[in-house]
Amino acid sequence: MRVALVSRFHSMRDVHNFWIFTDADNTLWDTDALYASAQLALLSAAENIAKKQAPAADRLTFVRAYDQEIAARHHSGLRYPPALLIRALVSGVEGQTVQDAGRSVLTAGSVATEDESTALRSYSQILSGVPPILPGVKMGLELARDTGIPVYVVTEGSIELARNRLHALEIEPLIAGVLSATKTADLYGRLIQRAAPKSAVMIGDQPDKDIQLAHCAGMLTILVRGRFRPVWTQTMSAMIADTAAEDFFDAIKWVVEREAPPADTGG
Repeated sequence: MRVALVSRFHSMRDVHNFWIFTDADNTLWDTDALYASAQLALLSAAENIAKKQAPAADRLTFVRAYDQEIAARHHSGLRYPPALLIRALVSGVEGQTVQDAGRSVLTAGSVATEDESTALRSYSQILSGVPPILPGVKMGLELARDTGIPVYVVTEGSIELARNRLHALEIEPLIAGVLSATKTADLYGRLIQRAAPKSAVMIGDQPDKDIQLAHCAGMLTILVRGRFRPVWTQTMSAMIADTAAEDFFDAIKWVVEREAPPADTGG
């Protein structure tokens, strides 16, 4: 069915009315899978430091409770220094509650000890790997290319890392450009101006940074349902998005179909 859809839209090249901007992490590739591996390695290191086992059957859920608590308290959100996480995990393994550990590590600061530094090097090495591409991404990018719609990556990480991953996943030729910037309503407003006279569309998995801010700036928005969502966004309604897509291909297909010419009824 998807192959047929791609063929159906081949004739629409250069008729497009849109520029597409897309998030990268957990939208194009599965960053959450890398973080899961890195965080579990950090938990093992914390257990070695504490010389105790974590009191939880679901180890990843245990880690992420502390991760989300720190992120909710820290001014940098999920970009807090990872030394805080291993310190909180050591406290958690030793029996401290999530709330108490989150509060205490922020007071203590983020200068790592020697044991923590060794664990953090392994953590960073895992995160520097190439995450797997998500379902529908390559086919979605090919559909955008075949209908003449440019796709730009908007990331809050480094351009070099994003480009390396695009290259490793063999989708770099399908991307029109990469922009690294903090996601704000002002940024999305500037992207709208850059796309003019075309209409700008934002695709992403985070209701706050990818959808709400872009929507407030006046963009069309598509929420791609991801597995990871910070606790502070879990109650946010996806209804603010113009549509919710199951994967990246469905997101691109929705854009293409918005500009598809009406069917010839033969009348």
